[in-house]
Amino acid sequence: MGDGPIPVVSSPRQIQLLVRVAAAPQPRRAQRVLAHLRAVEGGDAATRHRLSLDARAALGHAAPTIFARFTAVTKLALRCARCSGTDSLSDNGAAQVAAALPSQRLARLKLRGLRQLSDDGLASLARATPAIRKLSVSSCSFGPKAFVAVLRSCPLLEDLSVKRLRGLPDTAGAATTITEEILFPPASLLRSVCLKDLYSALFVPLVASSPNLRSLKILRCSGAWDLPLEVIVARAHGLG
Repeated sequence: MGDGPIPVVSSPRQIQLLVRVAAAPQPRRAQRVLAHLRAVEGGDAATRHRLSLDARAALGHAAPTIFARFTAVTKLALRCARCSGTDSLSDNGAAQVAAALPSQRLARLKLRGLRQLSDDGLASLARATPAIRKLSVSSCSFGPKAFVAVLRSCPLLEDLSVKRLRGLPDTAGAATTITEEILFPPASLLRSVCLKDLYSALFVPLVASSPNLRSLKILRCSGAWDLPLEVIVARAHGLG
């Protein structure tokens, strides 16, 4: 198999970093990755604010070195391609990433295609990012309980986007009654929520616990939403 392809950095001006890591551990390849990044990034690493990483399983091992170099990151995306979902970042890897993050600087976090990440994995990332104001998750496998930890750990959260979660129980869409089995803490600063391609009304209590909500988007969510919308409007007074 050899050492595999060198990771590609798209452009200093695009401020994107794509790290492709084959099956770990591969010390020789890791050294080539770092040498390549240093050559391309030059002295720009300490001032970069946006970072996008290919979040395969081995990212956890590389996280301390990456974030020791990119110390000014405020916007972080962890993405795993659809074909690599079974090799995505796990809970243990997420804990390693969380320990290395510039926690007080990070304001935006995007997670995509992390199918090996459970509720515990998202909770560890949330605890490490108390200053985030925007969280976007899509095509991940954790469930709504993970967002209890998010709301508790991220009191400054203003914008939440949840798309295509695979860890939701199949309740055949929004039901005729709203059961609040999950107690979401109040999200007093949450201003915007987007729910897309979901098939459960379990996020209704989360939205309803946001008294200052100004924008709500519900896109391609199956089921009858008349009652859930009535509950949301009655509690989230900012939408009135």
